[in-house]
Amino acid sequence: MGHMMQNVREDYIVIAETAFSHEGNLDYLMHQVDIAAEGGADCIKFQVFLDKESYYAPHHSASDRIGTMMFSKEEWERIFLYASEKKLRILVLPLNVESFRFSRQLEKFIYAYEIHSVCFNEWLLLENMKETSRLIVLGVGGHLPQEIAYALRLLQRDRDAKKVVLMYGFQSFPTDSETLDLGKLQLLKDTFRCTVGYTDHSAFDDRGFSALINYGYILGARWFEKHVVVDPGVQRVDFESAVGADGLRMMRSEIDHLRKILGNGNIFNLNDAEFTYRNRGKQVAAQRDLPVGHILCAEDIGFFVTEEIGDFDQMRYSELLGRRLTRDMKKGEPFRFGGME
Repeated sequence: MGHMMQNVREDYIVIAETAFSHEGNLDYLMHQVDIAAEGGADCIKFQVFLDKESYYAPHHSASDRIGTMMFSKEEWERIFLYASEKKLRILVLPLNVESFRFSRQLEKFIYAYEIHSVCFNEWLLLENMKETSRLIVLGVGGHLPQEIAYALRLLQRDRDAKKVVLMYGFQSFPTDSETLDLGKLQLLKDTFRCTVGYTDHSAFDDRGFSALINYGYILGARWFEKHVVVDPGVQRVDFESAVGADGLRMMRSEIDHLRKILGNGNIFNLNDAEFTYRNRGKQVAAQRDLPVGHILCAEDIGFFVTEEIGDFDQMRYSELLGRRLTRDMKKGEPFRFGGME
């Protein structure tokens, strides 16, 4: 099913976050799934919410509004199935224990679970969530190291650190990039030895968000999240930072371009362009015309810019001393193994 899909990128992951921008409209949410697939997202994120009475205190001002945005268990099953058919991995953010327990009944569709910042250290939810074998994502924006460590201590019992992803970023619309403190990504990765990600809340029409995505990648992030809506800029819940399919495609294009720029980071291998540049260097060559049978000495060996490439790097100069030529050589001709012994 969803988490068993083939041909999904493993080097980085793009997540389309639906949040509550569907406003309880099932057709709209299905269309968001279409947008995520068209935009090339790897994952789609659903905030699953059941039993609002166990989430809000009595008479909370948001309780009535959120009640109009909730889907039934049967509708959630339809949503998961549709997303799976669209070849999207499913990331579930259950907002309470009841929602998580229900989601586990549909775990065949689920790739990962996320713990929302509002219940980051909710002991009962963490205790339940540690039982799943799926990846677990922690939204660590706005949380201190001791809080992150507490959650990890509960979740990582008998769990490989690679099974937990730390997503950095916080919801402020629009995000002021100078308040992001994006350098925390590297610190989070090094301190907790987990995969890290960046969730972006830049304004929907701020094309500069791609730079933040790139900075995040350079700092070690490999999961990238962005809100999605059907019509960017149209006012609705969580629309302020949400993009459409074009925005998702731009994220993917920017990251792919950056990865080409960064290369593989292997300093012991040169690519074709580097070889071409390197071969402009002076060649170790005959300092003068030399006859067959000549024994090479320092006065016989020079360095010339030539159109030919020899067999000896400049730093292998000393290896030529004392060798006997097996053929005549002209001044400026690079030395080759085939012409000496």
